[in-house]
Amino acid sequence: MATKPRPDKKKVIGEEFTDEMLVSYLEWEPSEGEFKSFQVLLKAYRGMTATAFRRFLVFFKEAGYDINVKNKEGVSFLETIRPNVRFSEYVDIMVEAGAE
Repeated sequence: MATKPRPDKKKVIGEEFTDEMLVSYLEWEPSEGEFKSFQVLLKAYRGMTATAFRRFLVFFKEAGYDINVKNKEGVSFLETIRPNVRFSEYVDIMVEAGAE
């Protein structure tokens, strides 16, 4: 199942993501029973531009999070977003960052 950006979320154009903003995504706590690495990636994917997401993945990996994390159904984050062709740039970014 592909994830989709929220339809009620307005696209912000021209807003710069500072390093502090990117790192703040790592502090987000998912609901009980959810895998933190997966949910943090999902939150970043939904909330960041592709450029910011690329920068975020550096912090994500440096903090020891798993770029190949799978959800409770055993599907990797990369597999989850891959079908969403409108956002194929994010797939490319994940692969460049080492996702399999």
